[in-house]
Amino acid sequence: MNNKTPPLSAPPTMAAPGERSDPPPAEAALREAVGRMARASLMVAGDTLLDRTMLGTVRRISPEAPVPLLDIRRESAAPAGAGGVARHLSALGAAAALVAPVGEDAAGRELTAQVGALPGIEPWLLADSERRTVEKIRFIADVGPYGTPLLRADRNEARPLAGHEAARLVRIAIEAMAAASVVVLADHRRGTLAGNVAPRLIAAARARQRPVVADLRGHDYARFAGADVVLTTRRQIAHTLPAPAAAIDTPIDEPTYAATAETLRRTHNFGAVLVTDSEAGITLVRAGGWQHYPVDAPEAPEITGAADAVTAVLAAALAVGVDLPGATRLANIAAGIMLRRSADSVVRGADLVAALSPQAHARRKVVAAASLAERGERWHRQGLRLGLALGCFDPLQPAERTLLAHARAGCDRLAVLVFDDATARRRLGPEHPVEPEAVRAERVAELDAVGRVVIAASQDVPAILALLRPALLAGLTPDHDADLLHGFSGELLAAES
Repeated sequence: MNNKTPPLSAPPTMAAPGERSDPPPAEAALREAVGRMARASLMVAGDTLLDRTMLGTVRRISPEAPVPLLDIRRESAAPAGAGGVARHLSALGAAAALVAPVGEDAAGRELTAQVGALPGIEPWLLADSERRTVEKIRFIADVGPYGTPLLRADRNEARPLAGHEAARLVRIAIEAMAAASVVVLADHRRGTLAGNVAPRLIAAARARQRPVVADLRGHDYARFAGADVVLTTRRQIAHTLPAPAAAIDTPIDEPTYAATAETLRRTHNFGAVLVTDSEAGITLVRAGGWQHYPVDAPEAPEITGAADAVTAVLAAALAVGVDLPGATRLANIAAGIMLRRSADSVVRGADLVAALSPQAHARRKVVAAASLAERGERWHRQGLRLGLALGCFDPLQPAERTLLAHARAGCDRLAVLVFDDATARRRLGPEHPVEPEAVRAERVAELDAVGRVVIAASQDVPAILALLRPALLAGLTPDHDADLLHGFSGELLAAES
C-alpha cells in the first residue's frame, strides 16, 4: 500500500458564502483520476453492518392479518456502514484496512467471511462476545425497477465499546494508518466510535498528516472536531436549525443548509462539510463559500446504499490527489449510479468513467413531459426556485448559450423545452430544422446549467407551464409569443430578437 499522503488542496475561487455556484467541467482530468483510484490506500474504521435483503413476490394478503404475504424467492446480504465503504473501495480497485467490531454470532461470522473475500481489503474485524452484530433486514416485493419495500427489521447494537475493546480498536486503527493515505470514520450510531474513540483517531491521523473523512449519521458533531471532511445529510442538518425551521417537512433552501453547515464547520474546526440528499445532490461547504452539485437521479430512486458509495469514492479520490470539488463531483456521480441500482450493488471505476461521458449524462437529462412534471414537484417540495427556458436551438447558438446561463443564474433548477421538428419549421422556416429534435435536445442537455430537457410542440407549452409552475421563463418574447405566455405571471427573461 502506498503511504504517500496527498494534502487536501486549497479551495479554488468560489461563490461568496450564501451563494450558489456550479462545479466546473473537468471530465478528462476526472476520468484520469478514476484510473488512479486503483492505487489508493485507506484505513476505514467504524460501525460495520450486515445489510440483508429478502426479495419475493406478493400475490395475496395474509389470512392471519391484513398484511401482504411475501413469497421469498431470493436472499442476499452485503456489508454496509464501514463495511459498505470497504466494499465500494474494493470495487474501485483500492486497498484498505477495515477496523471494526463484530459479534460472535452467525451474522458476525457471515459478515467476516464476506469482508474477507473482498479483494484488496485487509480485515481487522474484532470479535466481541458481548456484542450483537448489527443487521438490517429488508423485505422487498419484486414490483417496479428496484422492487417495492414492504418492511425493514433491524437487529441493533448501540452500546459503546468496553474500555479494553475500545483501546484495542484504536491501537489497531492507528497502526493501519501507517500504510494509508486517507482515514475514513463511519459512524452509524452503533457505538464503535462513541466516547473518546473518534477524537483519539482524529488526533492520531492529524499527527501523522492523514486527512480524515467522517461520515456521520447523527447530530454529535463535536466528537469529530478537527476532521478534514464531514459528510452529513439534510435531515441531520435540519435538526440543528432553530424551531420552527427545524421541522423536517418544512422546505429549506440551499443557502439555509449551507449557512448552517458553515456554522458547524467553524464551530467544530471541520475543513469542509458535505451535505447530502438522495434527490437533491451534494452541497459542499468550506472556507470561502459553497457549491451545490445536483445529482443525476432517476424519477424513482433506490436510496439504499448510495451513502457508502459516496463516502468511498470521495475518500479514494482524495487519496490520489483529486481536489475537494473534483472529489465531490465524483462522489455525486457515484450517488447517481447507486440511485439506479440495488443496495447490494457497487460502483466501479468503469461506471464512473462512463458517467463522465457528456453524451451519456446528457441523454439521461432528456425526459418525457410527465417525468419533468414529477421532477418539478420534487424541486418545489425542496423549496427551490424553478426556471424554464424554451427554444428551437437549431443549431445551438452562442447567444442561446448566454441566455441559458443567465436563466440558470436566476433560479435554482433550470429545465429547457426544446421545440419539436414541426414547431421548429413553423417558427424558423421550412428549411429548418437543420438538426433533428433529439440531437438538439441532447446538445442542450450537455450544458452544466441545464437540469432537465423535454421535447414538446408549441401547443404543449401552456400545459407544461401549468404543471411545472416556473418562477422564471426564458426564451419567449411578449410580442411574438403572447398566446404561449397567457397566464404566466413570473419573471420573464426574453430572447433577443
